Amino acid sequence: MHEYDFRAVKAALDLAAFPSRCRRFRNASLPEGMSLLLRLAAEDKDAVEACARRIQASPQKLQEAAAFFIEQILLAPNVDSYRTLGAQRSATIAQLRLHLAYLWKWLHSGNCSEMARSAFILRVTRAWNNVKTPERRAAYDARSDARLKRPGPSRSDRVGAAEAASRESQGGGSISVRRARIPGPRKRERSTIWTWLIAFALGAWSIKYSTNRRRD
Repeated sequence: MHEYDFRAVKAALDLAAFPSRCRRFRNASLPEGMSLLLRLAAEDKDAVEACARRIQASPQKLQEAAAFFIEQILLAPNVDSYRTLGAQRSATIAQLRLHLAYLWKWLHSGNCSEMARSAFILRVTRAWNNVKTPERRAAYDARSDARLKRPGPSRSDRVGAAEAASRESQGGGSISVRRARIPGPRKRERSTIWTWLIAFALGAWSIKYSTNRRRD
């Protein structure tokens, strides 16, 4: 009797029960037993019967959980080609080709939604094209390694960019310009008023003084 690894199937059931754990599953390595999960999604009779017997769940529930795991974890945007094919980087070409066959069968089954099928077919095809020959696989691995080694922005650069974005979002530059321009006219306006008042007072005093002298 064949010994199956049910860890990936159990992980799929866990994700189906708690979809909020998607991020955690996406950041973690793929569980062991992915071949069985893909066979389950592809409606492989032996895999469906073995999972239903071991996990005590209906075939429909198991296949829906497997399909959901594939959609959310394997075919999420920006995942690498190995993950799209449900395998580790150490997988053999034969294993990758077998997983490709299971995925193609699932994509053309009733367990894959028609709305997402075209996008999923494109991702699976692209992933396989990246690793289907030793030469392409070596080139793809080299590009992946180069991206991982590429240095990101330093902490000071990130802090400076964040501060600049904060000032920009708050309108810091335009506010400082307005504040610099406002006091000037107001100051000149107040100065003109005081000058006029002083001149008026001096003029009135001068007229009164001259009138008093003539009286004297």
